[in-house]
Amino acid sequence: MRALQLPGDYEEIAGLLNQIWSEPTTAERLLEEDQKLYEVGHTWLNDEGLLVGYDRERQVAVDENGMLVGFARSWRAPWTEPGYLNNTVVVDRAVRQKGVGQLLLTHVVKWANSVGADSLLAEVWDDDADALRFAEKRGFAVERHMFQSVLNLDVSEPVTPISAVDEIPGIRWLTLADELGEESERKLYQLSAETMKDIPGFMGSAPDFAEWCKWYLKCDGFAPERVLIAADGDRYVGMANLALNMQTKGIYNEYTCVDRITGTGALPWH
Repeated sequence: MRALQLPGDYEEIAGLLNQIWSEPTTAERLLEEDQKLYEVGHTWLNDEGLLVGYDRERQVAVDENGMLVGFARSWRAPWTEPGYLNNTVVVDRAVRQKGVGQLLLTHVVKWANSVGADSLLAEVWDDDADALRFAEKRGFAVERHMFQSVLNLDVSEPVTPISAVDEIPGIRWLTLADELGEESERKLYQLSAETMKDIPGFMGSAPDFAEWCKWYLKCDGFAPERVLIAADGDRYVGMANLALNMQTKGIYNEYTCVDRITGTGALPWH
């Protein structure tokens, strides 16, 4: 076990994460993500005795040849639910069930206790029986079951277009590229912040504008022309932020929302 050695470890960490993430990452992406973060973390307990603030801890496991075989990170952002830490623990499939995951998780729990956290959050694939057993054996419980929806756009299997009304009285269609600038970004932020709390199981709070721009709007794969907007006059009432992964040529729907004032909540996206 040792601390990260950057930037040298980025490549191997990306390889480990790509064993469990549905969309692959790269060393360059991990570096860009780190560059967005605060340099120094700061946490404390609020008046209710719950952990707040932001910080992170990372650790890797290496074999006798110095090759990375495991990676763990534990973190919270300023907008994370009080008391909670978010976590990723991944072990190379070739060396699982040999105690590497236990070493990494023990380190995470020790750090969590040192900062005063109450709960650890993590995600695991429902078809990974070994990972499920590992988590359940160590006290994790299923809090929610989420599903991934994938639409194959291969030309050999034509997709029947969803019928949609091209025009809705009073609604105009545009992209962020049509109205670039902070004013538009702040309107999207307001729409996003108001609708986040409607997401089933949403925890925490909305980040401030600057952090939202970094992590939610201008995420990996962002492009202004792929931020679709529905506007009622000058007011933005709906949006969909589509992020492109150039490695897979896949589009990820980062966020879609509709203002409650629009009524049905079902604008006909194209």
